[in-house]
Amino acid sequence: MELALPNLHPAVVHFPIVVLLLAFGIEVVGLLRRSPGSERLAAGAWLLGAVCATAALLTGQAAATSLGGVPLSTQPVISDHADWANWTVAGAWVVALLRLAGLIGEEQLTRVSRLTALGLGGTLQVLVAMTADNGGALVYQHALAVQIPESALCPVCPEPAPEADAEPPPETLSLRDDGGTVTWEPRAGDAGILGETDWPERGIAVPVDGAVTLLLPVTLDDVRVNAWLDLSGLSGEAQLLHHFHEGGGQDGDEQEGEGGAFALSSAGQARLLDLTPDAEVLDQKSHPEWGRLALSISAAGQRLEGLVGGEMLVHGRAPPRSAGAVGLRFTGTGVAVIERLEAIRLDGGHFEENAPAQ
Repeated sequence: MELALPNLHPAVVHFPIVVLLLAFGIEVVGLLRRSPGSERLAAGAWLLGAVCATAALLTGQAAATSLGGVPLSTQPVISDHADWANWTVAGAWVVALLRLAGLIGEEQLTRVSRLTALGLGGTLQVLVAMTADNGGALVYQHALAVQIPESALCPVCPEPAPEADAEPPPETLSLRDDGGTVTWEPRAGDAGILGETDWPERGIAVPVDGAVTLLLPVTLDDVRVNAWLDLSGLSGEAQLLHHFHEGGGQDGDEQEGEGGAFALSSAGQARLLDLTPDAEVLDQKSHPEWGRLALSISAAGQRLEGLVGGEMLVHGRAPPRSAGAVGLRFTGTGVAVIERLEAIRLDGGHFEENAPAQ
């Protein structure tokens, strides 16, 4: 029988809410009774709550990586939900271990652990409430993993009107900007602007001998960048850049510039990079697939995710960055083909134009 649940997270997420609230109630009652039985009951309830919270966190992380077609506007809410969940799990284990220590210690330690657990337990209820509120927003405000029949949304849907194929302004890239997404599908005129001449059937071919960086003429903050590339002719590495600022490295350094990047190499390595002068690796994983690929980087707050074909491959956290450019960097030798590049704002609003693309 096929289950209606998209993953295990909805099945376990309510247990820590109930158990941690129950543990706090037992703690309050136990303070009045002060019996050995209530001490053991409170410690056991806190331990069970910590286990349930951990299970909810792990299934939530699995859900975030398994769901396909996640709306991009939900990325900041997912990041906030994950942050609150991590704090909740940490707090639950602190209280549980403190109460267990009170069981095996002397009377004074038991008294201290009880009073401390009361204070921390009250704070923990706030963490649980904030985690639950963000999780509820994902379902009830953003409809994450909710399937709505098409007939309920649009009983009689008209055919969409064809988009006008407007000619790009002279001496500018053929960008399409709808206010929340900037899309670049290279055309023949773009080759001359970028100083490139090789031209494949589809897209623009970029000869690479060393390092080549191409940036879109926009500045933005929280963003998801998607790139459709054909890397079969490149021996080296492709990097998808975000929050990028030129400079900050040594002359001739392939990592020159500051920001972040999701990198995939022909040697079968995927890396999530913090482009400091030392190019810190936040996460890495083997990925032998190479050739025609769809790469994505999502940067929402401190949370970063690198995706191939829509599936998360690497993830990590980095301090918030100032708004910057997005684009591509190729290193190595050969030819890289760019079929399409798009930048999607995750915080709403509009793009701020800057210098022409390079």
